[in-house]
Amino acid sequence: MTSFHATSSSCTLDLDPALPLMGGSTIHISGLDYPLSNASTEVNQISLQRLTNVPTGMHFFAWDPPSSASVQSSLPPGFTNRVGFFAHLTYDGQVVRRDLSSGHRSGSKGAVLSRSAARQEPTGNKRSTQLSFPLPTSSWQSWQRATASLDKRPDTLQRVLGDQLSCCTSDELAHPERPLCAGKISSAEQKLEESLRTARRRDVSGDELAAKEEELDRRLHFTQVPLRKSWVNTVGEERTRWSLDKSLALRKAVDSLAGDLTALLAEFELSFVLFVSLSSPAALSHWQCFVELFCRSRAAMGAQSIHQVSGQGLEAVLHGASSTAVAAPAVNGSAAASNGSKSSATDYRIPELHAAFMQTLCAQINLLDTETLLGDQSSSDNLAYWLSQELHLLRSAVTDTLAISASPSSIATTPSNTDRCDPSEKLISCWRVLARVFREKSGVDLDERNDEEILLQEQELFERGIQMGAEDAPVVVDL
Repeated sequence: MTSFHATSSSCTLDLDPALPLMGGSTIHISGLDYPLSNASTEVNQISLQRLTNVPTGMHFFAWDPPSSASVQSSLPPGFTNRVGFFAHLTYDGQVVRRDLSSGHRSGSKGAVLSRSAARQEPTGNKRSTQLSFPLPTSSWQSWQRATASLDKRPDTLQRVLGDQLSCCTSDELAHPERPLCAGKISSAEQKLEESLRTARRRDVSGDELAAKEEELDRRLHFTQVPLRKSWVNTVGEERTRWSLDKSLALRKAVDSLAGDLTALLAEFELSFVLFVSLSSPAALSHWQCFVELFCRSRAAMGAQSIHQVSGQGLEAVLHGASSTAVAAPAVNGSAAASNGSKSSATDYRIPELHAAFMQTLCAQINLLDTETLLGDQSSSDNLAYWLSQELHLLRSAVTDTLAISASPSSIATTPSNTDRCDPSEKLISCWRVLARVFREKSGVDLDERNDEEILLQEQELFERGIQMGAEDAPVVVDL
């Protein structure tokens, strides 16, 4: 049972049962890891009974449970048997807690707790303690921004993680060997599971760890986003367009959530939290899928697709000479029939969603440590490099959207409303902040490559008939 005592904007969490922590171990709190290095050598185990001064909002707590030296030594290097729980704390005194367990690679490194942060009550080789919420203001603000949609849609935990969710209970898993929610998993997750089994088949402890990873991965039921076949129910020229532009897939994802943009962003945030906190491979895969979905949805931002660029000429697009293509039919043939009516590209325009995506991604990048972002791999094979490639595509779409909105034809057809901010201006404002934060964290200047270079590369890929990120996809045009 988890009890909750609210005081203005902070509260106290009484943990029952107490969290068993090893002396000198690490506890992960809302995006950052804090080693409990102030434990004396005589204290083997810490019993954490209370968390004080916890701000209201969505939190995730994770830790490495006590285990024997033989168990720890049998784990592959860098892996721990980490467990954790979500806690959504509200002003009205309600706490929703959801427990998770898995064997995953340990998370990022963080600041060390000072001795004054915890009150200790030694009892032999154990001690009970209460911990004051240790996140510095800047880190907590980044976490708040990175989980703002989850805070608004806490039911996302139930939808994605399973039905065993209730108020004021710990929801310990009575049968951890069973998936929380029955159903099929995606082909990507099946492929991931097979690779985990293959990589660790020669090591019994590795197989056990992979089984725990598979167990958690099967519990993840994010909204399915068919990036590799985003052209479903389209033919000919439209298939070419929607194989390159993921706006159709984005619209279908939003529609599957009853048009709730915040719910989709909440899933994006949840995938990141699981990836960072538990190092879940499937969560990372889903998070990357969301990033690709947003970065490659040009029509949803109001930009012209590469398919339209090739027909109008690069110079016209770069300098915003034409904006009529934005209102061209977006879906025809079987695609229109599947939607129930003929649609236009304006039906797919949801720039406010992309602005919120960039704000969320910016907060997420702020929470990533250097080791996770840059790793120890080559500069062309780490998370920062992959992100930079996707963000280059996003930048191209944002600048194209701005050029189109500033074109004479667009200005002439846009109703005058001084109280309403131009969506393209919001996009460019969010982009500038995102680019600055990414440069500070990774050292990569996203503005180094000009729009002409990016568009030329995209157009070359289009003309060669290669879909970015889905090489096995057909790209067909009407003859």
